[in-house]
Amino acid sequence: MAENKKTETKVYLKIHDFDCSIEEITALIGIEPSKAGQKGDLLPKRNIELHRKFSSWVLESGVDIHASVDEHVDALINTITPRIKILKNLIATYNGELTIVVYTHSEYNIGMYIDKVKLGILLDLGVSLDIDIYFLNDTES
Repeated sequence: MAENKKTETKVYLKIHDFDCSIEEITALIGIEPSKAGQKGDLLPKRNIELHRKFSSWVLESGVDIHASVDEHVDALINTITPRIKILKNLIATYNGELTIVVYTHSEYNIGMYIDKVKLGILLDLGVSLDIDIYFLNDTES
C-alpha cells in the first residue's frame, strides 16, 4: 500500500461465541462465510501455538478495498437483508458485530457516514460496532 498510498477499507459482519458447528450457522443463514473458525482450531501465522478461544463466522462486504465505508456498509446490508430475521435470532443467542477497518496514509481526517435507515437496520439486528482506523506512515503497508 505504501506505493499508491490509497486508503483501504474492510467491513464485515461477524457472528461469534456459538457452540454449534460453522456448518450449522452457514446452513441457517444460507450464505457461505468469507472466513470462519471453530473454537479450538490452531491459529495460523503465529510464532507460538495458539488455539482459537471462540468460534466465529465472518461475512465480508465483497466490495473493493478502495471503496468508501458507505459503499461497504450498503453492500453488506443488501446481502443480509433477505436473511435479517435469522441473523437477528442468531445474534440474540450468540454475539454479533459489525466491524469497520480502515488503513490510511492520509494526513487528513477520515470520515464515514451511515444513514439513519441503515443504522436502524444495524441497531435492530443487535450487533455491536467495532471501528478501527490505522494511520500508516510511508514505511507501513
